Amino acid sequence: MEPVKRLGTKYFKKFKNKILSVLKDKKIIKTSQQMVDATVYPANIKYLTNIWVIESARQWVVETIKRVRKTEGLKKKIRTYCWKAKKMLFRLYKEEAAHD
Repeated sequence: MEPVKRLGTKYFKKFKNKILSVLKDKKIIKTSQQMVDATVYPANIKYLTNIWVIESARQWVVETIKRVRKTEGLKKKIRTYCWKAKKMLFRLYKEEAAHD
């Protein structure tokens, strides 16, 4: 088996220039300069953990209860225990962070 030859930076510069020249010739690129950025990604990515899945479900349930109360015209407030659930959630979060 023949060892793999590394292409190196010179090859990639030639490759980039060839691609840009083809794109300019076909008038896909209309500027004289092309900015390339490979680090584009959304800043608000949420990496789900069990705790945050539970929290998002809790928030959905609370909002649904409030919406039903409003649409049904109920006068009496429905107890959702939001503050207790949040307190428990943050306690679990701290415990999980301590284990990591």
